[in-house]
Amino acid sequence: MSTSVTEQPEELGQDGLPDWSALPSEPPGRGPTVLGMLLRAAVAGLVAALLWWRGHHVPAAVLVALAVTLTIASARFPAVARRVERVEGAIQRVAGRVLAVVLIGAVHLLVFTPISAVLRLLRHDPLALGQSRSDASFWRPVVKRRGRPLYRRPFSYDRIPGGAAGRGVRVGAALGLILVVVLLDVGLGALLNGLKGDDATARQASGEVNLLTAPDVPAGRDEPWRADLGREIAGAWGRKRYDPFLGWRMTDFHGRYVNQENGVRRSYQAPGADDPNAVTVYFLGGSTMFGAFQRDEHTIPSEFARLAEADGMPVRVVNYGQLAYVNWQEVLLLESLIGQSSRPDLAVFYDGYNELLSQFALGHHRRPTTLDAREIADRLRLGAEPADPSVWTALYDAWRDTSAVHRVGRSLGLVSNEDTALQTPWTAEQGDRPGQRGADAALVYGHGVDIARRLADSYGFRSAFFWQPSVYSKRVVPGEEQALLWLGADAKAWREATRVARSRLEPPAIDVSDALDGESGPVMYDSAHTNERGARAIARAMYARLRPQLRELNR
Repeated sequence: MSTSVTEQPEELGQDGLPDWSALPSEPPGRGPTVLGMLLRAAVAGLVAALLWWRGHHVPAAVLVALAVTLTIASARFPAVARRVERVEGAIQRVAGRVLAVVLIGAVHLLVFTPISAVLRLLRHDPLALGQSRSDASFWRPVVKRRGRPLYRRPFSYDRIPGGAAGRGVRVGAALGLILVVVLLDVGLGALLNGLKGDDATARQASGEVNLLTAPDVPAGRDEPWRADLGREIAGAWGRKRYDPFLGWRMTDFHGRYVNQENGVRRSYQAPGADDPNAVTVYFLGGSTMFGAFQRDEHTIPSEFARLAEADGMPVRVVNYGQLAYVNWQEVLLLESLIGQSSRPDLAVFYDGYNELLSQFALGHHRRPTTLDAREIADRLRLGAEPADPSVWTALYDAWRDTSAVHRVGRSLGLVSNEDTALQTPWTAEQGDRPGQRGADAALVYGHGVDIARRLADSYGFRSAFFWQPSVYSKRVVPGEEQALLWLGADAKAWREATRVARSRLEPPAIDVSDALDGESGPVMYDSAHTNERGARAIARAMYARLRPQLRELNR
């Protein structure tokens, strides 16, 4: 390397001044780097995967197709790549400005506004030149100190003298700090709730709630998917919508194990089920027919389809089971379907438990109703208004429903979730005339059966009615003992009500309460819902009774 003092550096021109000419521009035709294109494609693929996982299959497919097309075109044609980059840059600039306004506005609203409000309440101005706004400078008289001498803290600055006034200000500052923290907590929680929602329904729909209240019972020992399945069931239940005719309807839901569209849950369909001559069987019932803790292709209708397939009969099963429906709602649903020119060859009803549950949850009644009758009445403000809570209870409930801290605590499991999907439904003493509860349940059920049978006869299709088993009607095996006390149930009262209801059943109702007695292992997740092995046993009992009708319809 030369060290001559006469040698000029490369950046100096002939006249000894630096060369300020423009840098050489990028040669024309050169597009973006391969790494940039791959990064863009990876981001698009990640977004598409997220959309697909959330059930938005069409937008995900469109995004993937667009990303692949643009990536290939950018790699082949530099002009296309430059145009894509310019569009991306414009989008980024607009998005950056919008986010800046939103984020800075949120910080101003949630941080500076509460702090300013607290300081105004304390009559404190941090920009004042003295103790008060009227002071013209920081000059203040020296106050005789008490306690620790000043030389022990030579660099301290006591803005406000000690004494009673100082203690009052410190208390006010502490209260102001607490108020600021609460306001920040509530403000951040309100912002999160606005983006995600945080009421009980939203938590169910988002999968934070699990309808399977006891996932570790022996009945689920061989079903590792049970916890995820319970959360999906809760998500489907959380999306229900009020319906003035039926009480509520289940809306579309798409998950890994639970898929429902237009009120129909996906079921196993045997080859030939789409044949126009295949027998169409509608299955109507509550959560047990819906398959609350069974995967799509292992519910009672799905197992029924497999039995018909093995018997050489093409059957198309349609699962119209709805969570928490009673027989009366199912009859109304069938009537609604017929009004829409949707008619089966055979309609199968599966009920019993919810009829008894309504008698225990709503009290003695002999008129048709729904399990959520009181909740619907409260939300519509029908009948007597509930008692007003105390001021402190109302404040706590308002804070709990909005607080960001409470949300984090629930997510980490540090705070119990009061708004669970299932709460103790008993409104009165369960031991109050349990036999009468059973008789009333059978009476209301009988009215629904009679109307459904007449409806089927009028429109030319067949009907079948099954009274379902429960833990109070089956032989309890080891591992099912805790199902007897599910949600604090009085097992003795329930057994008596179940016994009386079964004794009052009249044809054409078919009692399959003993369908699970042949199972040697535990099948009950709770007092009503079974695992998939239990669903197969119930499907076998139903198919054995319906096989002659299916053969006749198949001919």
